[in-house]
Amino acid sequence: MLPGFTPLLFAAAGNHAAVVKLLLTRGADGTKTTTVTVGKIDAGSTALDIARRGASGEDFTETLAVLRVMCCGACGVTSAGLSATTPGVERHLKRCSSCPAGGPSAHYCGVECQRADWVARHRGQCAEARRARQAAGSEV
Repeated sequence: MLPGFTPLLFAAAGNHAAVVKLLLTRGADGTKTTTVTVGKIDAGSTALDIARRGASGEDFTETLAVLRVMCCGACGVTSAGLSATTPGVERHLKRCSSCPAGGPSAHYCGVECQRADWVARHRGQCAEARRARQAAGSEV
């Protein structure tokens, strides 16, 4: 095993969506980052970063979809991680309310992460999904 790689990072790098989902439901920390650079994976990458990079050249769509639903789109924290910060209180990620149904669902742990990801990335995805949905509706 490479130093600095968690099972979640390995699963994301290998595009194993089912394993990623299992690890996240069992409490794997999506905020953990790599400490070494290997191939296309840079030091400091989270599982979400790895899946995003894979999606640009390879088909990591399913793995990326699992990570988007189960991790904060900006910091990578999971619902299990949020609940651990406040013992006895179960907390959940909140979904982007601007996303059209069937569009790219983005989930966030809080307002700060939502704003950061909106500016950095999600604004374009949300608008693109809305335009595609409107175009599909006008064709019917």
